Amino acid sequence: MIRISFARGLCLALAALSLSACSSATSKDQAAVVNGTAISTATVDTLVNDYLAAQNASGAADGSIAVGLIDGDIYRGVLSTLVGIEIETNALADAGTPLTQANLDAATQELSTRQGFADATPALVDFVARGLALQPLFEAKFGTLNDYVAKTQPDVLIDPRYGYWDATAAAVVPMQL
Repeated sequence: MIRISFARGLCLALAALSLSACSSATSKDQAAVVNGTAISTATVDTLVNDYLAAQNASGAADGSIAVGLIDGDIYRGVLSTLVGIEIETNALADAGTPLTQANLDAATQELSTRQGFADATPALVDFVARGLALQPLFEAKFGTLNDYVAKTQPDVLIDPRYGYWDATAAAVVPMQL
């Protein structure tokens, strides 16, 4: 018979509840939920694969990075950027200065001159252009994303397979054991 002390049993119960809370924070097809808006795992997967394909096609990578066999940092970077885009887009819209098509067109035009974007998919170009267009607008109105997140504490839930949301870094970071 196994005897478990009350304190140890309580710790195990709390750990089980914590794990179940983490796993239920997002559904299996959601990589994140930002202030109620879902970011799908399919979107993250598509952008990561498009990024790797563009890197290989442009010669920026040596071709040794196989799509599907990649470091988690790339997934966390893409997901962090998607979360940041969602936070910045909503903050600007709420402040009455939304991102415009003209902003996106200017950013897309700028990207067309950069190496590696000739072979990029439309989804990847839109993703990068949104980040590029949002940053100066957001920083002019609110300062850095890190400062904004620290002040406003947006509701960000991350599927634990990607890591967790570190509000101090305003990024998805790996789980630490």
